[in-house]
Amino acid sequence: MGLLRKAKRLRFAEMRERMNVSPATLKRDLKYLRETLGTPVHYDAFDHTYRVNDPGSTSHQEVPSVWFSEADLHSLLLAQQLLQEIDPHEQLAPNLKPVVHRIETLLARSDRANAWVNRVKFRLPGRRAVDATGFSSVTTALARRQQLSIRYLTRSRRALTSRVVSPQRLVFLGEWHLDAWCHQAQTMRRFTLHEMESAVCLDEAALEVSPKDLDDV
Repeated sequence: MGLLRKAKRLRFAEMRERMNVSPATLKRDLKYLRETLGTPVHYDAFDHTYRVNDPGSTSHQEVPSVWFSEADLHSLLLAQQLLQEIDPHEQLAPNLKPVVHRIETLLARSDRANAWVNRVKFRLPGRRAVDATGFSSVTTALARRQQLSIRYLTRSRRALTSRVVSPQRLVFLGEWHLDAWCHQAQTMRRFTLHEMESAVCLDEAALEVSPKDLDDV
């Protein structure tokens, strides 16, 4: 890939000559770059050249000179298992699945790799399910820094109330909570997500709260 980055555009014969490899080896390497590593190698049929698409013009971002050991890849898979347990609807990292597939492909060369990962399981007994649509609205409002309109069950009063909040952060304490500025109470509150009957993003910008006040929740 460094060769393509440096030369910008290269014909197949030029790459073979510079790398001193057979046509079959070069084809195998190009396939590995595309399918295993996800490198955006593009073939231009007009001038018969290969190039790596400019990250600035695509959704890909290159992380140069980063190497992972087998132990590093195992750790990433274990982290993904934990994330999947606390986020079964994949709202926090919706694009993680293709990355996990690439890691599994890389580890497939080791007979012990996937067997070892499958021997570790994360389970959180007693965790109550959170509605996928509501969770999506909360994470969207949090990321976009927008206010949120919620209908929330206050168990102490056995009452369902409507309120507007400015989301500040998601907190996982065995189950998901939202720390938010409540515009009705004019103070910070912690809301349990599974107690939300509905959550709708609003156009108004969220009120920002200082990190110190967040730590006091």
